[in-house]
Amino acid sequence: MKNFTRLMMFSTALAFAVPLPAQQSFAAVKATATQSTPEQAVEQAFQTWILAVGSGKSENITKLYTENAVLLPTFSPKVHNTPALRKGYFETIAALKKLVVTVQEQHLRIFGNIAINSGLYTFSHEKDGKTVATPARFTFVYEKTPQGWSIVEHHSSKVEI
Repeated sequence: MKNFTRLMMFSTALAFAVPLPAQQSFAAVKATATQSTPEQAVEQAFQTWILAVGSGKSENITKLYTENAVLLPTFSPKVHNTPALRKGYFETIAALKKLVVTVQEQHLRIFGNIAINSGLYTFSHEKDGKTVATPARFTFVYEKTPQGWSIVEHHSSKVEI
């Protein structure tokens, strides 16, 4: 229960889309995350994930997960609990045209070396000249490692309207 005494909770109601600029450096984002408060570092890890999803490169996404991370993804009914399964899933996602993640709400909590971020986001991409939007709920569980905050668990499911 000691870790719960360090509970740092804040909620935000955000509406932002973060497409990846060509000059954006994932290394620069990670370096910034190591020089901040735990809350700021976890928020930066989440922003890095959003940027990676919008980059169109699956390797930018998969490197944010630990080796034994569990992914329960938005667009698949299967558990993706190996690097190969996560890579295959994110190759499919990264191939979507003009993919953007927009966050509507998030709730970040810190428990020592574990952080949980839960909320709502929308995946938007272009298909046949039209924008397709998929609202979803999410939970990310991060573990603080020597390399920064890494994803150990990620659950995302469609929100039916």
